[in-house]
Amino acid sequence: MRNTLLIFGILLTSLSLRAQLAPDFTVTDIDGQVHHLYDDYLIHGKTVMIKIFFTTCPPCNSIAPLMEPFYQEWGAGQHDVEFFEMTDKSFDTNSLVEAYAQQYNETFPAISMQGGSLTAVQPYKNGDFGVWFGTPTFIVIAPDGTVQYDVDGAGNQATINALDDAIAATGALKPGQVPNAPDFNVTDINAMSHHLYADYLNQGKTVVLEIFNSTCTPCNSIAPLLQPLNEEWGGGSGDVVFFEMTDQITDNNSLLFTFQEDYDHTFPAISNDGGSLAAVAPYKDGTFGPWVAAPTFVVISPAGLVNYDIKGANNQATIDAIDAAIAATGATKPPPPSVAPDFTVTDITGQLHQLYADYLNQGKTVLLEVFYTTCPPCNSIAPLMEPFYQEWGAGDHDVEFFLMTDKNSDTDPVVTTFHTSYNETFPAISKHGGSLAAVEPYKNGSFGSWSGTPTFIVIAPDGTVQYDVDGINNEATLDAIDAALLATGAEKPFQGEIPVSVGGSVQFLAGNSGIGNAVVQVVDTASTVILQDTTDANGAFNLEVLLSEVQPGWQLKVIKEGNPTNGVNAIDLVRIQKHILFVDPMDNPFSKIAADANGSGTINSLDIVTLLRLLLGISPNFPDLQSWIFVPADTDFGPPTQHPPIISSYTIPLQDILDGLREPAFIAIKKGDVNGNALLD
Repeated sequence: MRNTLLIFGILLTSLSLRAQLAPDFTVTDIDGQVHHLYDDYLIHGKTVMIKIFFTTCPPCNSIAPLMEPFYQEWGAGQHDVEFFEMTDKSFDTNSLVEAYAQQYNETFPAISMQGGSLTAVQPYKNGDFGVWFGTPTFIVIAPDGTVQYDVDGAGNQATINALDDAIAATGALKPGQVPNAPDFNVTDINAMSHHLYADYLNQGKTVVLEIFNSTCTPCNSIAPLLQPLNEEWGGGSGDVVFFEMTDQITDNNSLLFTFQEDYDHTFPAISNDGGSLAAVAPYKDGTFGPWVAAPTFVVISPAGLVNYDIKGANNQATIDAIDAAIAATGATKPPPPSVAPDFTVTDITGQLHQLYADYLNQGKTVLLEVFYTTCPPCNSIAPLMEPFYQEWGAGDHDVEFFLMTDKNSDTDPVVTTFHTSYNETFPAISKHGGSLAAVEPYKNGSFGSWSGTPTFIVIAPDGTVQYDVDGINNEATLDAIDAALLATGAEKPFQGEIPVSVGGSVQFLAGNSGIGNAVVQVVDTASTVILQDTTDANGAFNLEVLLSEVQPGWQLKVIKEGNPTNGVNAIDLVRIQKHILFVDPMDNPFSKIAADANGSGTINSLDIVTLLRLLLGISPNFPDLQSWIFVPADTDFGPPTQHPPIISSYTIPLQDILDGLREPAFIAIKKGDVNGNALLD
C-alpha cells in the first residue's frame, strides 16, 4: 500500500529497533465505555487489533467498508478478539468519530481525541515499534503483550488477509473454530514413549485415537475390526498410526495386555499407568464437542486438526467413517501386495529372522526360494545356490538368501538334511520355523500365478517384489535372479574396479576464499543423491566414482545451508537501488544473481523488500529457501547487459568432468550479499 522506496529510506533506523511489549492504555470510546488494554482484554486471553486512523484520511476511508465484516468474522468482540479504531488527530472529536463509525456501520469501539486516543497511539507513532508511515496503521497485540506492528498488504484486501494471518498467529480462534489437538507424551504397555507432535504429526503422520476401556461392551464389539483397518493403513509403518487409550483409572498395563492379545491388536495401547487419562481429558471435557461415551474415535491430521467423535450407525459404518476421515487428512494407504508382507521365522539353527526389522529396514535385499525337499527341480538347482550366495557376499553384504519350504512334511530334521547335503550356509526355514505362513502370500495369487517349486522372489529394501524370477534352465534362472538383485540397487562385494577420483573446489567470489561445509553431490536424473562429500576449510572436495556405475544424466551440484542474513546489510540494498535506478548498473553476473533476492530473474524493488523483510525478521528465509547459490566457474552468462538465467540448481554434467571437458569447480554466491562480505560459516 505504500511506496517501497520509503521503506528503503529508513532502513538503518528500522534495523536498530528492539521488540517490546505493548504499553497499557485506558481509553473511553464514543459510547462512554472505558477500556483497559491489559485488565479488560490481554489478561483474559484476548487478542487486540488497533486501527490508527483519522476521519478525513483517504486510505482510511478506502479500507473502512471492509472492517465491520472482518470484525463480525472474528466474533464481534464476543470471542477471542477485540477491535479498536483510534484517531491520531486532535480535531477528531467524539461527534466526528461517531459520524465516521455510523457511515461505515462499524460496531467495534472507536476512540476519539476526547477519549484518550492521542496518548494511546503515541508509542506507535514515535518509533518505539517501527517506522511510522501514516494512516491507516494496523497493530495486532497478542495476549502476552507482544506486538505485530504495521500489518500491511499490497491493497485493501491484502491488508485484511495479512491482519487475518496476524490475528490467527496469536492463537486466537474464530467462532466455531476448534483448537488444534493438544500434545501428549505417553508410554505404551510395552514401555515405548510416544509424543504426538514430535514423533508423528511433525513427521507428516495422521493419528487415529480410540478412547475406550477394556470392560466397555461397544469397545469389545468393534475391537475385532480395528486391527484389519490398522493393517490396511500400513500397520503403523505408513502414513497413519493408531492408538487406543483408556479413560478408566482401573485399566492398568496388565489389563490392556490381555485386551490387545484377545483381539490381536498390534498398535500402541496406553493404560492409566502410561498417562492415558491426561491425554484423553481434552476430548472428554467438551473442548472438541460433547462427550458421549466410549468408544470415541478421533482423527488428527498432520496439521493438528481434529475430527472428533467419528461414528456410524453400526460397527462397520463406524470403520468406514474412520477410513474416510483418515483419507481426508491426505494420508494414503500402502499399495496392496506389490509390497512384501512382513514375516518372522526361525531357521533350522534356532536363529530368529524378521524380514523388515532385520533386513529391508537395514537396506538389504532379500532372495526367497520357495521349495520342498523332494522336489526334483529344487534338487536340480540346489548345487548352484551356495556358490551364487558366496558371489553375493554370503549374507555379509547387500543381500540375504532364504530357503523356505511350502510342505507340512518338511520338518526341521528333514530340511537340515537337505541343507547339509548341498553344503548350503544361508538360512533355511522348515514348517517348524514358520515357513508355511511366510510363503502363503506368494502361493495364494497375491503377486501372480503360482507355478510350483522352486519359485524365486526378490524383495527390494523398499518392500517391492519381483515375483517368480525364472529362466529356461538353471543357469538362465541364476542370471535372471542376478539381474533382479542388481535392479534393487544391491551391489556385489568389491571385485577389483578402481574408483576414479573427482576432486575440485568451491570458492567464494570475494577474495577467492574456499567455502567450507558445502555439500557436493552427484545426483541422477531424478535428483537422487548417488555420492556426496563435504568441502574442507579450503573449499576442496573429493568423490570416488566407479566408471562402471556412471549413468547418463548424472550431475555434479553443490548445496549449503546457513544464516540467510549472513552478509546482507544496508550497503547491499543501496547497491541494488543504484542498479534499479540506472545510477550504477551492475555488469557482474554473480552480483546480479546475488541481487535477485526473490529469484524472479529480474532485479527490482521487490528484491529490496525481500531483503528488508529478512533483515527485520518478518520472513525467516528467502522465498526459494536458497541462501547460497553455486555456479560452475566456467559458466558463460552472455553480454553484461543480460540478466543471468533463472536456474534453481546450477550443475556440471559428471560425464563432462570425466571426459576432461570441464573442471569440477564452483563459485559460491551468497544470496543478497552483493558486495561480497559474507562470513564463510
